[in-house]
Amino acid sequence: MKRGVITIFAGMLMMFVCTSLGMAATRTWTGSTSTSWTTTSNWQSGLTPTSSDDVVIPGALSRYPVVTTIETVTSITVNSGATLTVNGGTVYCTGTLTDNGSVSISSGTIHMGAPGVDPWYSISIGASGSFTQSGGTVDVQDLSIASSPNGTYTQSAGTLNIYHDFINRGTFNATGGTVEFDGAGDQNAFPSPLGSTQFFNVNVNQDPKFANNQVSFNVAGNWMTNNISVDESAKSGTVTFNGTGAQTIGGNGNMVFPNLVVNKTSGAVTLAANTATNNGNVTVTAGTLDLSTYQLNGNAVVETLSVANGATLRIGANNFPTSYSTRSFGATSIVEYYGAAQTVSAETYGHLTLSGSGTKTMPATALTTQGNFTMSGTASATAGASMTVGGNFTIGAGTTFSAATFGHFVKGDFTNNGTYTPSGSSSFTFNGTSAQIIGGTNSTTFNALTVNNSSGLTLSGVDLTVSTTLTFTAGTITTGSRKVIIPAGGSVSRTSGHVVGNLQKYIATGAPSATFEVGTTTYAPINVSFASVSVAGNLIASTTGGDHPNIASSNLSTSRTVNRYWTLTNSGISFTTYSATFNFVSADLDAGVTTSKLMVGRYSAGWTYPAIGTRTATSTQATGLTSFGDFQLAETAPPVISLVKSCNVSGSALPGTDLGYTVAFTNSGASAAQNLVLTDPVPTNTDFKVGSVAQSLGTTGLGVSVTYSNDSGTSWNYAPLSGGGNAPAGYDRNVTNIRWTFTGNLSQVSPNNAGSVSFTTRIR
Repeated sequence: MKRGVITIFAGMLMMFVCTSLGMAATRTWTGSTSTSWTTTSNWQSGLTPTSSDDVVIPGALSRYPVVTTIETVTSITVNSGATLTVNGGTVYCTGTLTDNGSVSISSGTIHMGAPGVDPWYSISIGASGSFTQSGGTVDVQDLSIASSPNGTYTQSAGTLNIYHDFINRGTFNATGGTVEFDGAGDQNAFPSPLGSTQFFNVNVNQDPKFANNQVSFNVAGNWMTNNISVDESAKSGTVTFNGTGAQTIGGNGNMVFPNLVVNKTSGAVTLAANTATNNGNVTVTAGTLDLSTYQLNGNAVVETLSVANGATLRIGANNFPTSYSTRSFGATSIVEYYGAAQTVSAETYGHLTLSGSGTKTMPATALTTQGNFTMSGTASATAGASMTVGGNFTIGAGTTFSAATFGHFVKGDFTNNGTYTPSGSSSFTFNGTSAQIIGGTNSTTFNALTVNNSSGLTLSGVDLTVSTTLTFTAGTITTGSRKVIIPAGGSVSRTSGHVVGNLQKYIATGAPSATFEVGTTTYAPINVSFASVSVAGNLIASTTGGDHPNIASSNLSTSRTVNRYWTLTNSGISFTTYSATFNFVSADLDAGVTTSKLMVGRYSAGWTYPAIGTRTATSTQATGLTSFGDFQLAETAPPVISLVKSCNVSGSALPGTDLGYTVAFTNSGASAAQNLVLTDPVPTNTDFKVGSVAQSLGTTGLGVSVTYSNDSGTSWNYAPLSGGGNAPAGYDRNVTNIRWTFTGNLSQVSPNNAGSVSFTTRIR
């Protein structure tokens, strides 16, 4: 009996347990009434799910649930074609969320576990399933995304907290929001092959184990490693930072990447903590990697640091990250040292920029930039060895560069807006293949300079001074309105090339000579020799293509010239006389020129014609010169003066009649007339009328003096007198001749080539 009671009691206990377990049920959504999760008529059983229920949301319905309250269930299955939306509510799921349809969360929480504890359950996104997070929080133990066709997780905002494994074989695409790895992954995390994975912000609070396999993924936002040290370099995976805005790699923990890639269309990836790579490379494919004040360390045995064309590596407070066995820079890449005192590594750079402040210590071995070398900010640098700059060399305002004692080579433009110190035995060679410019706001003094560029060098708004030797190997220096200056102790060495424009040289005391290596498209130098210089100074020389603009007013032929003229300008020289030899080439000559007949015309507010020294087929020397100006070579061309005399009375005239005579003169020759003198006798049986002489000189520019003779031109010192020689009052019978002596040149060019003189006599 007792035994039977015990049996019955045991049976009752078993029934209680079975009844309790039997309370768990499957709740199927119908959406009969609305989208409200809490409306009982929306569920097949007429009961809303509880914490012990499995939820099934089938497809092919007209309405799907939207969670706006706090709900707890055991598991959720979203079938193909079905939708689950969380909008401000909280879903606690103590089993698996299987997504074969579409799940979205814009605010609120999906927590894969019981309230108040870390998530212990997974979200599984099946083939063709989609999960969209535009806000809110998702807490999950494992996130699994299937492939074939790909399941997708799309994140634009909110936080996804993963406490165990990230298993993506489909597509994970984040354009915003944060993925936090809050628990350590195991052997299932980051499978190989990993599906397409694009993170935005990543917070690493525990090791996510993406080094389980050789996988690659992208990060478009910030990467933070917090309170731990994580080394993910066991496999040669790749993390690519590819956002379009500013990105940061930081946190208060240490992160070791495998391959680290920066591939950004805009913005920079900036270190906010010390970072390292191991078993892989650092590659800046596009955009900027900014080390800021932190270190980027690598394994020097195998790793490569490379910066591609157009990409930038910026180095802040520290020096170049040299712990890479290979460093590679594209020709148009940029490396910028922008901290305070820094040491510049000896690399073959693309573009190299020294900015910021302090002293940049240059390498003691040769440095090459394939592109530009630029200084900005208040940085200063002294060359530690030869520099070869394949692009432009720019010294920015507020910066200082010293060339030290080395030879430097520049293939682009040289711009000095700061301070340049030539120092010691330094030299610069301009050896580009296209035209080069020396410019800036400050004129530059080089110690030695070589031009070896057939396309030439041009001064842009500055003078160029070369203290020791200016060497022309190939090409010219075009000065414009500026000049090339060779000071005391300087010289010019020439193989090919010259100055197109102004060349200034120092002229010492004594009897110095100098050659001015000037020309236009052809070489046409000037050789100057001084007889005696008492005060030293500078002489500036140039030559200009084409005849002198005032040659028409000279005695030189305009059709038989050397088609160029030379200019010499004094600056402080005191001297007695000098000679100058003007050199030309046969192509400068007009057709028919006889070089043995060439004369020199010097123009300075008028023409003078110095004595001629030695002539050759390609040069003519002027001697005994006492002043400077413009110099033209040409054969001489005599003027042709036509005289026409007329009288204002024609036919017969009675005694006592006044006769007015006019002599018109015209120069119709090929050159201007100098030292023009007209003389005219007083007609016989007439008396000269005192004070009747006049002249009309128009625009000839001539000056004139008039003299008289009383002895038929033997002497010219007679002064006419009223009644002279018993002539009537107002007349002088003693005057036999009148002479007009002109000063200035009578041009051969109308209307400046004609004038007239006149006088009056009386018939006796």
